[in-house]
Amino acid sequence: MERTRREIAARSFSGPDPIKLDFQDFTFRVIGNRLYWRDRHSTYVDFLLDLIQFAFGPKWHKERVETAEAQRHLVP
Repeated sequence: MERTRREIAARSFSGPDPIKLDFQDFTFRVIGNRLYWRDRHSTYVDFLLDLIQFAFGPKWHKERVETAEAQRHLVP
């Protein structure tokens, strides 16, 4: 049943196949023309959270951390 669910999900995705490589202690991923790497034991969700922080920049992230939690944006 899980295999069938994955096949259906794969057919419904119209984008390019993700480019991912596990090598030694790292996982490498390519998005567009950029290469990203993380510790091999990190999850895909960890990668996405780091990607968001990279996209907004360290200054934006620092300002969010310093803002009171009740007033923070939903994006970390």
